[in-house]
Amino acid sequence: MIFLNGQSGSDLRLSVAREMKLDAFWQERYELACRPLYELAPPAATAAPRAVAWAVGAGFAPEVDTVAAVLDGDGVFAEEYFLKLLAVLGLPPLTAA
Repeated sequence: MIFLNGQSGSDLRLSVAREMKLDAFWQERYELACRPLYELAPPAATAAPRAVAWAVGAGFAPEVDTVAAVLDGDGVFAEEYFLKLLAVLGLPPLTAA
């Protein structure tokens, strides 16, 4: 995730666009430039339902809001979030050390 002053995902995108005070032409160009990035790493609100659908297909029953909260966290290390994500998706045995 990309963080700027504690913001991530769609909040960051909207904040950056607002701070730059883009007119319609530049707003469209900005969004076009960001699209490939967000396809690779979508905001939590987009990624959480996808992760939950995967987990449900694997026989688990996570909550979308819980998964979204982990994905929208403000930590630094990917490993920390990966283990939290596994746990909220219903895979805690895989997170045992």
